[in-house]
Amino acid sequence: MASQMSWSSIIADLESHSVCFEAGLTADEVTRIEKILRVRLPVDLRSFLQTALPVSGGFIDWRSERLHRSLLETPIEGLLFDVEHNDFWLKDWGARPGDGNKAVKQAAPSVRRAPPLIPIRDDDFLPAARRSERDFNTTGPVLELRQSEIRPVASSLSDYLRSERAKPKPPSPIDLKLPFWDAVISASAVSIPNLHASAPCLDSEIYRSVCDAIIEAGYFAEVHDDPRNWITVDVKVREPKSADDDRIGGFWCTKFDFGWIVCLWGPRLFTLTTSDAIVGLSLDLLSGVRPSTPPSMSDEIRKRYGLTALSARQVNKDEWRAIRQRHESLGWRELTDRNEDLAWERCFPVLGHPYDRDPDPSAPPENERKWDIKSRWRYDSEARHTVEWDLSQKTLMALRAVTPNGAEIYVLDWNHPCYAFDPHTFRPSSQDDWPIPVFPDGDSYFFVDQSVTLGIVADYVDDTIRVFGSSLIAALANDVPQLFAESNRTTGS
Repeated sequence: MASQMSWSSIIADLESHSVCFEAGLTADEVTRIEKILRVRLPVDLRSFLQTALPVSGGFIDWRSERLHRSLLETPIEGLLFDVEHNDFWLKDWGARPGDGNKAVKQAAPSVRRAPPLIPIRDDDFLPAARRSERDFNTTGPVLELRQSEIRPVASSLSDYLRSERAKPKPPSPIDLKLPFWDAVISASAVSIPNLHASAPCLDSEIYRSVCDAIIEAGYFAEVHDDPRNWITVDVKVREPKSADDDRIGGFWCTKFDFGWIVCLWGPRLFTLTTSDAIVGLSLDLLSGVRPSTPPSMSDEIRKRYGLTALSARQVNKDEWRAIRQRHESLGWRELTDRNEDLAWERCFPVLGHPYDRDPDPSAPPENERKWDIKSRWRYDSEARHTVEWDLSQKTLMALRAVTPNGAEIYVLDWNHPCYAFDPHTFRPSSQDDWPIPVFPDGDSYFFVDQSVTLGIVADYVDDTIRVFGSSLIAALANDVPQLFAESNRTTGS
């Protein structure tokens, strides 16, 4: 087990890589976690979390009131998904049924008896402590799990937490000696790519050649630019004549550095690593379509082309990780459940509930200004972009003027992720760099200091922006946003 001094150096290294920490867990908090999960935490994980608690960088929110035993279900669900859709099977389970649902029923009891794996961050897990005291005092290895693709990434938690340049070589699968899971590692034959960490092909000629081949075979296909900066080929049985037609007989595909992704209605995602087989796969899928029936992936076609099914849970998890990493690279830290609750509790007495049409806060701000911004509906797309960027930049400059160095501003959005950021280090290059905008767009947003003595409330329903706190009002008056100059001020002198 790592010593206290070792944990301190590891924590300092993680902090240098922008991971934030709070005070470590208490013994009572550890006991609560173990009761909820019904497992014992490995001694190294317990020691690390009691030294200091990581609250960003994808680490688990261990203080969350919503902590639940389902936290341990991800490895089980990923494995059973591959049993059903990717033919994963262990010899100890006997003969595999031909039907995927029946295969899951046969394999599930064994999978659910497997030694629990405890999530650390993102796709990385640590085996739970075993029953014997001797086993309890050992920890590791750390495993990366992506459905049934399991890869050892470190021999111990302390090795795992060291910075990339200092990590020792991970153990080979034969060194693991993990009941059940070592057999899974040996048997798995899938590779599960991270779509949001892979490079999409942007050569439009490749997509057009695929389209031409599909059209030549008598079907409909067209190239689209995707909002995710992908290029896709939309394939259908016939050219759509209506919105309903657009949903019949269709799927899309996109090329990445590892091969093609094919998405059927459902949605269901499959990887095709043999790039030159995409046209043949498309035609086989389309040939099986019947009137008013979207194409489906039969086991015969899947096996013929060596396709791998991706679970929606894994794809969504990868997407959220990419979003979180981008926000953190900009200096925005998502609040833990506990800190989010505390932030709202501080706001309610001063500002009321964001969706209460008749708020009656018990301690409203003494000095505030409010602007009616219904004029925003007059802007065309280009003008709106200009006004929104002007508002964002001038708000940021005002927040810098009134926020001490190193202090953070809370950004709250009811029923959505909430954040903290340092206005002095945030350097947006476009409006897309703001995880939550100042300009109210579908929701109401609170930008407040942690004591709620100054801030901005962008109210989408009332079409108003409230600014409170004398210093912030004065800072914005020094460089008035265009939206304010073109709107009516309804309160304040």
